[in-house]
Amino acid sequence: MGRARLNGQSCGAKINGIIKEYIIQAGNTVSAGDFVEFIRCISLGTANNPLGNFSVNYIKAAKLNDTEVMICYRKGSDGVCYASVLNITSATITQVTTPINVSGSQIDSELKIKKLTDTTAIIAYTVSSNTVKTLKIVRFNGTSLSLGGAYNIGVAPLDVLVLSGSTLLFTYCWGSQCLATILTFSGTSITTRGTDIMFFNGYSASVFFRQRADGTILVGFDASNYVGCVVFTISGTTISAGSVVLTPYVGTSNIYVWFVSDIRACVLHLDGTSPASIKFYNVSINGNTITIDTTSRFLGYFSAFFFVSITNLSSTKSIMTFASGTNPFYHNAMVLNLIGDNIIPETRYITYSQNVRESPPPIIIGTKKMMNIYSDGNQYIVSRIINIIESVKQSTLSEGIQGVSKTKGSAGEMVKVFTLTGGL
Repeated sequence: MGRARLNGQSCGAKINGIIKEYIIQAGNTVSAGDFVEFIRCISLGTANNPLGNFSVNYIKAAKLNDTEVMICYRKGSDGVCYASVLNITSATITQVTTPINVSGSQIDSELKIKKLTDTTAIIAYTVSSNTVKTLKIVRFNGTSLSLGGAYNIGVAPLDVLVLSGSTLLFTYCWGSQCLATILTFSGTSITTRGTDIMFFNGYSASVFFRQRADGTILVGFDASNYVGCVVFTISGTTISAGSVVLTPYVGTSNIYVWFVSDIRACVLHLDGTSPASIKFYNVSINGNTITIDTTSRFLGYFSAFFFVSITNLSSTKSIMTFASGTNPFYHNAMVLNLIGDNIIPETRYITYSQNVRESPPPIIIGTKKMMNIYSDGNQYIVSRIINIIESVKQSTLSEGIQGVSKTKGSAGEMVKVFTLTGGL
């Protein structure tokens, strides 16, 4: 029987994979043919205040590209919603535009921003004085920002998902019902609104989306002491909702629905019966059929669970950021490994050791870097770059799927590794 070689030599079976370069971990030496293990860690950049030292109440962010991020926030001095653009280099974050007044008057806590194109984003807010719910599209021309006209939608958004170059999925609560509709936009104007549908007869405080390859939308949401999951099918501006499937009782609004793939999700929640314990349920999706495994599984102990965000790095690894603590609430990051039905967390890093009052999901830059932005104990806007570093060491396993294709290597050198999974 022929042997498969991992160094590109002839003879034997052919293996499809990719070759990438990794740093060899300190104290390790590897040789051609060795199997290696990937070691991940997080390196923190310097925290800074790119907009200066003024207080804010709410912050949201949307990535335009790998170097520019549009943010919006409610300024503490006047309560008005402003927008600006931050530039990200390898190690620094700076403001590149003068902030623009988006709302014109004081807003409340209902604030969202989503990228539409590489130069535009949509901002949703509510004017406090008359409770008008408004959408505006903001355009960035490279040096300055401009505003489209106001579109008064009349309801506060749960969240917004961009479906295509011209349509949005808009979800909201009205009384004790959860509804959804399709909005069509052109340039900086919202032009039409589709028919609203009710997808859950109850109140929700949060919603999570994943658009699948076939165009259907996976939806997870807080469902008044439970977590609901449903599939949306969209045709033009018409939404059809499947049957809602609920988890067992969770009794908390501190939840996060993590869509691992088009066919799997994990529902994370703070266990109200065991403070500081984070548990999760596995969810499988087959077409439009959702099945929730009612086995409650343990993730870890945290003294709180706020501002949670999980970003997939690969089919088996993700990075989770969250605020945890008693007071102050520190900002944390950790890599999660998916092994069968379980989630195995790696080392937990405190990325910011001051009280975190607000934190939107991190902005992923390329594959090994992300930008975090949050409001600190002084309510200033703080940003920092977090690097995801991956190194290798010689594996103690007798079999594996990674192999070294360089003749030798010592600690600190780069080594070429053949991998079927691509590491991260």
